[in-house]
Amino acid sequence: MIKKEIRSFGKLQDGREASLYTLSSENITVRISDYGATVVAIMLKSPCSGEYKDVVLGFDSIGEYERDSSCFGSVCGRFANRIKNGHFKLDENEYPLSINNNGNHLHGGFEGFHKKLWKAEFRNDSLSLVYVSPDMEEGYPGKLEAQVIYSIIDDSSLSIEYKAISDRDTIVNLTNHSYFNLSGHSSGNILSHSLILNSGSYTRIDETGCPDGEILPVTDTPFDFRNPHLIGERINDSHPQLIAGHGYDHNFIIEIENSKSSLQCLPLSATLIENNDNRCKTSLVMSVYTNKPGIQLYTGNFIPSGICGKSGAKYGPRHGVCLETQHFPDSINHPHFPSPVLRAFQKYSFRTIYQFSHIER
Repeated sequence: MIKKEIRSFGKLQDGREASLYTLSSENITVRISDYGATVVAIMLKSPCSGEYKDVVLGFDSIGEYERDSSCFGSVCGRFANRIKNGHFKLDENEYPLSINNNGNHLHGGFEGFHKKLWKAEFRNDSLSLVYVSPDMEEGYPGKLEAQVIYSIIDDSSLSIEYKAISDRDTIVNLTNHSYFNLSGHSSGNILSHSLILNSGSYTRIDETGCPDGEILPVTDTPFDFRNPHLIGERINDSHPQLIAGHGYDHNFIIEIENSKSSLQCLPLSATLIENNDNRCKTSLVMSVYTNKPGIQLYTGNFIPSGICGKSGAKYGPRHGVCLETQHFPDSINHPHFPSPVLRAFQKYSFRTIYQFSHIER
């Protein structure tokens, strides 16, 4: 049985009230704010102690989320990740977008969906959040109704459904930007986590962090996570792409057809494994299932040093890892990438499941 709670999360600077919604079962508790459709906490029960630990970075107050530039736990849109030069062409029309990151457009602009107050309501055992983006907001065509549905399934997994519909042809790419640390949000860096990615190739980035259109194989490079590797094992190598990203900040192409595992018909894209909790004889594992074509591995390279997080925790670079399921960055400007175009009154629908489990060491 899923328990549901709602409480105030404080007032925004403009006086509007933000709320904090909780979904909980025996083994997992998820807290979500209607500001940015943000995952504020994911608390998991330890099989050893019975205590809960929070595995996502975040803040204790709404004011801190308003000031945050790292998108901790938020839903990014209308187009998550980067669009080169803040510009795209759709059919015969040119669309200039706001430019907010190294000459590019990032995460929907100056006030992307992560800075919006969504309309939230519990629906059965799920939380539904809706934001209606006006025509030409941040430069995007079409009045777009976006919906994100959070659900706890199987008593140990967080399901995120992304839906959208527009009254004009547009582009859409929604993702959740949670920073995970399976040892606990306050436990330091994630370099000792092991990672597996169901991917044999990734999109090369330029000096601004935006894909340049080239797709590179991972074989014999620090980008090969088809077998488990520690995140920190090769992150400081002299590979040009690691230098360009200041670590891992790259889109990996999910090999859906080669997935050997699925959950509710979604292929397995990534597996993250905790290695440094010495209090328990088991390791926490997070498996990521999705029907999106790509996944952004971002190792928190630009988290500000000494930033104060939940319960006074101090965060810094590489204290969390993002596994953002997505369309490829800048895909509208590269015809050989999967298309992010949403035609008028067609339905955008994708789903991602973060499944948590424990394995014996």
